[in-house]
Formats: sequence, C-alpha cells, structure tokens
Amino acid sequence: MALPDTLEALRDTRPTAERLRPLLDQGDGILTHAVLEHIGQRLTTDHPDATAGLVALLPARLAGLAPETQELLARLYRLVSDDLPLPDWRSHVCGVQAEVEWLRTEILRDPTTIESAPLS
Repeated sequence: MALPDTLEALRDTRPTAERLRPLLDQGDGILTHAVLEHIGQRLTTDHPDATAGLVALLPARLAGLAPETQELLARLYRLVSDDLPLPDWRSHVCGVQAEVEWLRTEILRDPTTIESAPLS
C-alpha cells in the first residue's frame, strides 16, 4: 500500500495493534509519526480496556525519531499509566522543544522530579 493510501486508512479506520505494528517497524519517519498520531487519537477516544495493545506499541527508544515525533511521543506518554516507564529521553532527546515536552511529561507523572532537576 502506498504511503498516501496508508495515511488515509489510518484516518478512516481503526486498525488493530497487530496491523499497526508492521507500520511502525518499517522505520519510515512520516509513517511512524502518523501511526503515533493515530494511537494518540484512539487513546483519548477508545475505552481504556481497548487501548492496552495500542499502549504496547509506544516506542521505548527515541533513537532515530525526528524531533516532532519525540514531542508527540512525550505527549502520548502523558495519556498512559505511570506504570509504563518513560524511555531514556535524557540521552536521546533531540531538540529543545522535545526536551521540554519530556520534562513536562516526567513532572506530570512525578511532581517530585522537579526537586531533583538540575538548575541550569
């Protein structure tokens, strides 16, 4: 399926996590971002019982993700249980805005984080 068709399918359908996984595994930055946006929409609209498979798709590594995709991923991690560990964002973050989004996510999940944050 061509990229435009895939993007349209993501907008118009509700593919299962099993159908989304291969799209993420392709390593295409545009496609990865689109799939993560789709997951974000579903995390906010689907019943929580129906989102476990989608949550499992959230990348645990940031290496290779574009700055805007890292920002999106940081926002998605705010929508899931605090039991899901955050990626090691401090060693792989790219861009100031992505760093701000990850720090915001970390603080929202654990407000005591601000007590140990470096003052620079």
